[in-house]
Amino acid sequence: MNSEVTAFFPNLLPTASETEAVESDIQEDELGLTFFPNGVECESESVERTSSGPLRNADTSDDVLLERLARGDRESLALLFRRHAASVRHVAYRILRDEAEADDLLQDVFLFLFRRAALFDPSKSSAKSWIIQMAYHRAFDRRRYLSARHFYRAEELKDEVLNPSRD
Repeated sequence: MNSEVTAFFPNLLPTASETEAVESDIQEDELGLTFFPNGVECESESVERTSSGPLRNADTSDDVLLERLARGDRESLALLFRRHAASVRHVAYRILRDEAEADDLLQDVFLFLFRRAALFDPSKSSAKSWIIQMAYHRAFDRRRYLSARHFYRAEELKDEVLNPSRD
């Protein structure tokens, strides 16, 4: 990760409560499909379930998961989502300053990973760094898009109408 990103996001790693919040939203149905908060689903046959309940596969590196995802393995997407969703959402929220937009960007980043995992080059950076960079750049693109459509000014006006300051 370059120094510009780390300077902007000194606390990039999610807290334990943020990670637990993402893990608590995960559900599994009777067919063995795992559903994540933003509609991502995967078959979970070969993914191990620990005694505490959440899906884990700690011995598989992110680089290998991205390689498998490039070949169409949906379980890899599920594991990458589990590992990096909180960090990606944290980056998105820090840039966009809106819960709904951060959730949309989270989904957009992992959809991008699903479609374009073959673009990842492990000789240039780590998988985690690449995923965070995708979130970072997409968040700024989204912020420019929203600013051009006066989204942030509309939010400020709504706050002023709801909470007028008394002089």
